[in-house]
Amino acid sequence: MMYGAKTDRDKDNKWRSLKEQRNDPSAYEDIDLGISETNVNANDRQEPVLVRNIPPYDPTADTSENAYLLDEIIPKSMREHLLEIVRHFESGEISSKGYGSFVSKRVHKLKELQGEDKKRFAWILSYIQHLLSLLARNGSMSNRKWKGRNENQISHGPATPQAVYRRLLFMFTEPGSSVMPTEKKELLTNYILVLTLFADDFRSNPSDICEDLKMTRQNLKPYYDQLGCKSVTEGAFKSTFMTLPAPLKFPKEVTRKRRRQ
Repeated sequence: MMYGAKTDRDKDNKWRSLKEQRNDPSAYEDIDLGISETNVNANDRQEPVLVRNIPPYDPTADTSENAYLLDEIIPKSMREHLLEIVRHFESGEISSKGYGSFVSKRVHKLKELQGEDKKRFAWILSYIQHLLSLLARNGSMSNRKWKGRNENQISHGPATPQAVYRRLLFMFTEPGSSVMPTEKKELLTNYILVLTLFADDFRSNPSDICEDLKMTRQNLKPYYDQLGCKSVTEGAFKSTFMTLPAPLKFPKEVTRKRRRQ
């Protein structure tokens, strides 16, 4: 009996000791959990992934024409809906349709172009206008007003085709609503600026698009910088143009090194 009682007491003491160790964090200090110094250093060396808030681009392109991907900016499926501007121009209706300053001052070039070049220029001008219209709608109307009305019929330039409008809402507004967060508004502005460069053969005077965007050149400078643009002035008291050198060179991002825990 004495032997059995002693054995039971020893077992109780052993289990009590194990239980106390499980509840004591210091008991795990010397256990290797698989986080080695080598792994920590390797993680510290990993470069942060930088996602630029700009249209699709090719960092290896060696010409301005190929630096930004026009086929992705204006998908081929959208282009058949972007030719009405040609009819507006040829019928003399441009001035009555509410086109912005940038488009109105360049639409005359359609008369000088033929075939695919004419269509391409029409796509670019039309898409610029529809992007500007979306930006104007978002800036001038409250969310409550948007919900109860047909947004596409609000007068901000020529009517945007439904297929184009749905794509723009998908790209630049919050899902299920017409809210345009700041990040999306900046992206939309960058799309507009890239297309103005295409329209002006990558030598663009920003005065007209400043008027349409209701922004000063100084306000637009950070956007142009993000896109890899450079300003060129021909001389004192002369106009400044925005160009797009290739390959693209973006401003360096200031990042903080992650602190080791």
